[in-house]
Amino acid sequence: MKKFLALLLLLLHCFLAEAQITEEDSTVIWAQADTTQQVLGARVSITVAYNPESLLFEPTDSIAGTVLVERSDDTTETRIVSRRTYLILDTGSLVFPQWQADWNGRKYATSAININVSLAALNGDIQREENRALKTIGFNLWWWMRHYWLYLIAALLSIVALIVILRIYSKRSKEQPLIQEVPRDLFAEAIAGLSKLRKEKTWEVDAKGYYIKLGDLVRVYLGAQTGLPLAEQTTNDSLDMLKNKWTDQQLQAYQYILTRADYVKFAKGRVDVSEHLEALERAESLILEFKPAAHDS
Repeated sequence: MKKFLALLLLLLHCFLAEAQITEEDSTVIWAQADTTQQVLGARVSITVAYNPESLLFEPTDSIAGTVLVERSDDTTETRIVSRRTYLILDTGSLVFPQWQADWNGRKYATSAININVSLAALNGDIQREENRALKTIGFNLWWWMRHYWLYLIAALLSIVALIVILRIYSKRSKEQPLIQEVPRDLFAEAIAGLSKLRKEKTWEVDAKGYYIKLGDLVRVYLGAQTGLPLAEQTTNDSLDMLKNKWTDQQLQAYQYILTRADYVKFAKGRVDVSEHLEALERAESLILEFKPAAHDS
C-alpha cells in the first residue's frame, strides 16, 4: 500500500508540473513581431519586453524554417527589451514559441506569434477579400474534456489519494489508542533513591559515585519543589539563592551535604563513614520537610 501511495503521489506531481497554467499579462511580459507577412529569404524581428524583476524563460534559438542572425537586449526605466532577428528559410506559416516570465511565484507567457511566408511579395493590384468577423463557437463538452483531460486525471488522482490516506489514518487511529502520560512522583523517586543508597552502601566501594548520586538527588528534588534552578548552580551560588527563603537549619543541612560532596568529588578527599551516614540522614530530613501535600495522608 505504501509503494502504491508513493507511486500515486509521484504521478500526481508530474501531472501537476506539466499542467501548470500560465497567464497573459502585458504589464509583466509581452511580445510582437515587426510583421505578420514576409517573403522567403527576408528577415523578421521579434521584440519582447518584460518586467525587470521577473525571471525570463527564453525559448530555444532553433525555430523550424528560420535561423537566428541577430540578438540584442536593452534596458529602459521600466522594462527590459529583447530583440531577436531571424532569417526566413522556408515558406508557409511559421510559429514562434511563447516567451515566459516568472514573477511573484506565478508564470506569465506571451501569445504565440505566427508569420505567413510566401515566395514573393503580394502584387499591389490583387484585390484582397474583406476581413470577416470572428465566428462565435458554442461550448462543446466533449471538446472541453479532450482539451483538459490532463487536469481531470490530476483531480481524480488527488481525490483517490485523499480518500486512501484518510482511511489509513482513520484505521490507525482506531487501532492505536492514546496513551496518557503518567506524571512523575518526584517525592517517591527521591525516597526510593535514598533507600537504595542506604541499602547498597555505595560509599564503601565508591565514595565519589555515592556523593554524585546523593547530590544530584537532593538538587533535583529540592529544585523542583522550590522552583529554583538548584541543579544548575554551584554550591555557593545555590546557598546565596536560598538565603532568606529557608531556615538556618535547612541551609546548614543543605550545605553539609553539598560541601562534603564537593570535597570528595573535586578535592578527592576522604570522609568518615559517620559523615556519609550523616549526609544521608540530613538529605532525608530535607526531603521530608518539602514533602508534597499529596503525600501527607
